[in-house]
Amino acid sequence: MTRLEVAQDVFAQHFCGLPITRLTTPIGRTGRVLGASNRLFTLKVDSPTEQGTEFQPGMDPLGSLERLKSEDLIHGPENIVRYYKRSTDKDGTSYDTSFPGIFRPGDVAEMHASLIAIQTGDKKIKVTCRLHAVTLLDNSFTKVRAHPRLKSPDTA
Repeated sequence: MTRLEVAQDVFAQHFCGLPITRLTTPIGRTGRVLGASNRLFTLKVDSPTEQGTEFQPGMDPLGSLERLKSEDLIHGPENIVRYYKRSTDKDGTSYDTSFPGIFRPGDVAEMHASLIAIQTGDKKIKVTCRLHAVTLLDNSFTKVRAHPRLKSPDTA
């Protein structure tokens, strides 16, 4: 039994009698894949005391998401995913705020997420993965792919 299955069994113990839709990990080209996401909006009735926040720079460059806000929907703290880029130099390691547009397929990234259980409209419990933060750790391989004349890090 995988750790993911064990975690989902814990949810099942707390929701006795309700059917649970388990989180799946489909097999991709390089192995099992765990998807994580975050809702962009929260229903105001679910968070009546919460104040909405602005979208982070780079998240809504054309203002399309901002226009979707309404009296019923807010973009609050639980909807925010933080993006960082790790840098290392002679002074040590730092984590600088970034934006989602820097990530490319092949980058090495660290993801912070939580497993959560939500009740769906048909009275079932769905286990899903809520994304909190993504940190770019290494993009040297995608830099090489973008510039084919450069040597890859393992042949330099």
